[in-house]
Amino acid sequence: VKIVGEIREPKHFKGLINPYTKETNVRFKYLMDKLNDRLRKKDLGAFYTPIPYCEKAAELLRMAIKRVPEGNDYVIIDRCAGTGNLESVLTDEELSHCVLSTYEYYEYKVLVERLGDKVKFIIPPTEELVEYQAGYVANANALTKEYIENENIKELIDNPKMTIILFENPPYSDTSASDFVIDGDSSNKKKTSRKKTYVAQEYKKDIENINEKKGSNRDISNLFIWSAFKYYLRQPTDSYIVFSPVKYFKSVGLVDKKFIDGYLFNRKHFHASASSISCILWQNEKENREEITLKAFDIAE
Repeated sequence: VKIVGEIREPKHFKGLINPYTKETNVRFKYLMDKLNDRLRKKDLGAFYTPIPYCEKAAELLRMAIKRVPEGNDYVIIDRCAGTGNLESVLTDEELSHCVLSTYEYYEYKVLVERLGDKVKFIIPPTEELVEYQAGYVANANALTKEYIENENIKELIDNPKMTIILFENPPYSDTSASDFVIDGDSSNKKKTSRKKTYVAQEYKKDIENINEKKGSNRDISNLFIWSAFKYYLRQPTDSYIVFSPVKYFKSVGLVDKKFIDGYLFNRKHFHASASSISCILWQNEKENREEITLKAFDIAE
């Protein structure tokens, strides 16, 4: 593919910025979400995960690893890894169990450079296999049927001796939100292809089963959370550690699984607006509950 990009070969800013000439793009790992324009960022729903929150999430991940049955191997799947910030706090041993992907092309390039030789595999494993589409890696879109049926992932899911752990900060853009409009015109909203994906269509079919509120398919985080339990987690010892606004549990009713532990973080540290975001460890075992207790954790500034 070898798409170079504006920072290396300025076109829009030719004569205004100096081309970046270092060998890799890794030094931009903390800035990738800032380099996208606001509406593109909304479409991606991708927000930087600050290191202190990554470390707290890793504590929950290690609880899940301890629950792996004797004799089983385990895999840690992150379908929305971005540049790999969530994985940056893991040990080399934990990284060797990771399967990662990200949808934005330039994040993919950094992810491969940063973690490609440390993890189990990245989807797609090399740039030569990238299906490039308008700045995205089409074959790394976790909401497509093709991704769910990826033969490497299916081999892991179909192995009864493999414990599945999903470890994710999924996109949480909501295309119905007021800040998704173009130039302040509420009648003119940015279009997104996410609502037309295979997972979005299957989610809508499952409305009655999940007590789904009308329109919740517009929130991409709901699609990731629903598909996690639908297509990936299948044994009681499988787990999901997920960052998301808590409304997926509180008002949408997406999860009826066993709550193990969790935190409540401040969303403003994610290069986003100030509000609360949860990080919860769910065990893939049925449990009916109406409330959960989370530990508040903020970052001192």
